[in-house]
Amino acid sequence: MTTVAHSPKKGYRTIRLPLAESEYDRFLTDGAYARARLETFYEDCPELFPDAFPWGYAFFGFTEPSSKQQLRCRRIRLAQGRPVFTVAPAFVMPYMTGRTQEVDHALFLMRFHVPCWAIAEVFGRDPMYWYRLEQGLGRLWFDRIRGGSAPHNMAPNA
Repeated sequence: MTTVAHSPKKGYRTIRLPLAESEYDRFLTDGAYARARLETFYEDCPELFPDAFPWGYAFFGFTEPSSKQQLRCRRIRLAQGRPVFTVAPAFVMPYMTGRTQEVDHALFLMRFHVPCWAIAEVFGRDPMYWYRLEQGLGRLWFDRIRGGSAPHNMAPNA
């Protein structure tokens, strides 16, 4: 049994890499450096990349700057099947909802069921912002890590 009603037609097409914020500008502007970093990350942690990555890829431009973070991402097109993936840095949250450095303490407290209104009182923003941020993480965890199915230690709904 899956946790979502239907899986997305395109699948999850973002490769999130642990790039430092200080090196990200160079990753965007220097193609040779970007290619070298992609190859290094693939050697170190191939699970972050799609299965067809070893068969080659080409740079495919950039995304528009995010309206939330004013951040652009590099895009690549795989040689096999020709799907296009966005290469995003790990220092921003999924969907560019915030910088990880700004939200990590609040998300840690949410793990202990601190209500969203209390998180908003301490860290700012709207309570719904924190609720949506937490919900978005759960969605990505199931879709990306477990391929849309429940973890092995969670019993399916009967």
